Amino acid sequence: MIRHRPLPTTIPLSALAAATLVAVVIALISALLMDDAQAQVAATAAVPATTGGSPFLAMMQGLVGLVIVIGVIFAAGWLMKKIGPRTRSSGVVQVVGGASVGPREKVVVVRFGGQTLLLGVAPGQVSLLHTVVAGEPIEDTTIDTATPRFVDRLRAARSKA
Repeated sequence: MIRHRPLPTTIPLSALAAATLVAVVIALISALLMDDAQAQVAATAAVPATTGGSPFLAMMQGLVGLVIVIGVIFAAGWLMKKIGPRTRSSGVVQVVGGASVGPREKVVVVRFGGQTLLLGVAPGQVSLLHTVVAGEPIEDTTIDTATPRFVDRLRAARSKA
C-alpha cells in the first residue's frame, strides 16, 4: 500500500530578501573579525565630516552609494534566478514535471517505480489524479477549436473595419 505524504515545499526567496540576507551576513562577519581599534576607526569613518564641502558633492556621493546598493540588490536577484532553487531528488521518486493550475495549486507528474503518477498539489493536500503504467500510451488532448480564439476574432474585426 502506498502512503501519500505531502511533498516537501521550498520557501521562495525573493531577490530583495536574498540581498538583505547577504548584506546582514557580511556585516556580521566583518564585525566579528574586527578588533576594537578597527571598529572605532570604522565608526568614525562612517560619520561624514560636517565642516566645509559642497552640498552638491555630498548629494552626488549619496546618490552614487544608492546606485551601488540598488545594483547589488539586482545582481543578487539575477544570481538567485540563474542558480534557482535546488531540489533534492532521490533515486526512488523522480519529479518529471508540473504545471500551475491556480495561484496555489499545481499538477505534478511523478515517476515512482514502474508507474507514472499524476498528482494534484494544493496547500496541505496531495491527491492522486491518475496512474499511468509503463508502456501505456498517453492520449494527447487538445483544446476544442470549435470556438474561435481571441486572436481570430480580433483579426476578423480588423478586416471588417
